Amino acid sequence: MARTGHNCIIRNTSGRLGDIVLTNNGNMRRKPDMSKRIPSPMQQEHGNRFLEAISFARMAIRDPELNAFYAKKAEKKDGLGAWHMAIRDYMNPPRIYWASFINFKGKRNDEIIVDAYDLFRVEEVAVSFMLPDGCPAGELQVEHEEWTDWKFRLVSDITCTPGMTVTIRATDLPGNSVTEILTWPFDTRERIEFMPVEGLLSKGKRKKSQLRLK
Repeated sequence: MARTGHNCIIRNTSGRLGDIVLTNNGNMRRKPDMSKRIPSPMQQEHGNRFLEAISFARMAIRDPELNAFYAKKAEKKDGLGAWHMAIRDYMNPPRIYWASFINFKGKRNDEIIVDAYDLFRVEEVAVSFMLPDGCPAGELQVEHEEWTDWKFRLVSDITCTPGMTVTIRATDLPGNSVTEILTWPFDTRERIEFMPVEGLLSKGKRKKSQLRLK
């Protein structure tokens, strides 16, 4: 790889010239020959997902509200803009860290709290109950949404039958979703962890990163 930082002709130029690739920092390299390389299924899946992310980014920058949202996120990212933030958002689905069913007995006003996180914003969290015969059970009301914590309250009593499933789904702005499924009975004495939280961003930073559009 060649490097030149003082050539006034190609300074601040990036892109491809034939088989030569130029970068903003003065690097020059030959375009790799990919004709004989066969991608693995995982690489192919990742490539297809990246193409979907590009389509989402094109839509986002044409939408004034989304463009402003991602541009705001890009302010502290040197050299990046709304386009890059939209792609990054699409490529990183949300996560569900834990759910609290403490003292849950299926009675009216019982509470469920779900902790969900996304690099940019969790758009929606939903909790649903399904009886063993496939019939839905119960109705939940969103009590309040506070950054990463979503609180739900049962509107009416439900019969917690063994084998009943509880589905928790979190969705982000681009429409990525993640689902966790629990089968009754389960321990309601403490919150249920779905993934470790060690090494993640602090709660304060997570709050700041998930300010909602008004």
